[in-house]
Amino acid sequence: MYARVCRPPGLIAPVSNGAIARGFRIRHLSRCRARARQLWEEAGRPAGRDLDFWLRAERELAKGEASHQLRAD
Repeated sequence: MYARVCRPPGLIAPVSNGAIARGFRIRHLSRCRARARQLWEEAGRPAGRDLDFWLRAERELAKGEASHQLRAD
């Protein structure tokens, strides 16, 4: 199955769902990385707690995406 990418008329090219999923994962990782860094800096940049901040960032993002989906419905 293919999805279409937003492009000017006549330049529409099919993109596989796999490419869309990869793009989503890249954006998710980028957001998670940025939020984890922000949390780490707010906590005074403690050493050895990178996983704690990463997991907290993932939870926050998941919660935000879930609430966004509820509002869209």
